[in-house]
Amino acid sequence: MAERVYHSDEISLKEIVLKLQDYANTLWHRKWLIAAVAILFAAGFAIRNTLTSPVFPAKLTFMINEDDAGSKLGLGGILGQFGLGSSGTEFNLDKVLELSKSRKISQKALFNGIEINGKKDFLANHLIFYLDSLGTWGKRSLHKEWFGPEERLPLKGFTFSKDSLDSKIENKALKSLHTFLVGNSDAGIDAIVESEYSETSGIMSLKSTTEHPALSVNLTQYLFDELSEYYIKKTIEKQKHTYDILKDKTDSISTALSSAQYSLANFKDRNQNIFSRTESITENKLMLEIQKLTVMYAEAEKNLQVADLSLKNKTPYIQMIDEPLLPIAPKKPSIIQALIKGLLLGLCLGVVFVLLKKIVRDSLNN
Repeated sequence: MAERVYHSDEISLKEIVLKLQDYANTLWHRKWLIAAVAILFAAGFAIRNTLTSPVFPAKLTFMINEDDAGSKLGLGGILGQFGLGSSGTEFNLDKVLELSKSRKISQKALFNGIEINGKKDFLANHLIFYLDSLGTWGKRSLHKEWFGPEERLPLKGFTFSKDSLDSKIENKALKSLHTFLVGNSDAGIDAIVESEYSETSGIMSLKSTTEHPALSVNLTQYLFDELSEYYIKKTIEKQKHTYDILKDKTDSISTALSSAQYSLANFKDRNQNIFSRTESITENKLMLEIQKLTVMYAEAEKNLQVADLSLKNKTPYIQMIDEPLLPIAPKKPSIIQALIKGLLLGLCLGVVFVLLKKIVRDSLNN
């Protein structure tokens, strides 16, 4: 039987320690090279920080009050009898966040006419001018999903001339603007507009960040206005439809009742309260019609009031807390943080370079 060979753990540990000492000695002898790389990177980060233009974040905070007002006013039971009461569900703040990122809201906001720096134009065109100044507007590499026939529609130099989308290039431009607003991590595009809410307080916020304070403020304000209007409209859509139907019906009954009352009054004026038996039948018919319409009108008016209460009960109240106001304080990365990041990155790269060079050299010598 062959004799087994055992390797000593002490010898293995000793080899590891010696190897680590050898690497440490190499790093120490190359310390000036590593320091030079770290200083070079720190200087580069500092220069980039100095040349970076400041940005202006325009933040707006708001809260949505969707409490069941009807319950507080003692109306919940009344509305429930007619099947028009509130469901009592809590607000879905995530839904509001998703709406704020939707293209429908962006489109409504971007086609508002505003004046910035003395130039009046669509907010969309002001955003295009800003992106073009950064050199990011119309770049193919940012919109890989549009490769193909759509690439024959260059966006460079394009601006909107109307607030409707009637061509493919207008659709493409809107999609591109929306991408810049909400961001696209796959294409390396940071979001201009951010939205969030606090889970503890329920306070929501919208923030637009550009290098032009007026553009940041207008983007935030118009996005909030369109989001509020759309959310309220969609929340009460069913109740509003019910109210409109009942309103039309009540108005129709009111018109018929007024007509019947006028006909009876006119009939009495013509006959001066002297009726034949035939005419008495006509008078009775008119009076019966008025009584029937009066009852119908009273019932319709009651249902209309209930529908009105339901509509008001369901309507959310979006309350702005703080809005962005000019002037806005600029925001710029700290130069200290830039220096620290540059030093750390330079140190890491310098150490890796020296160690890799030693490993390759040792391998070739062996």
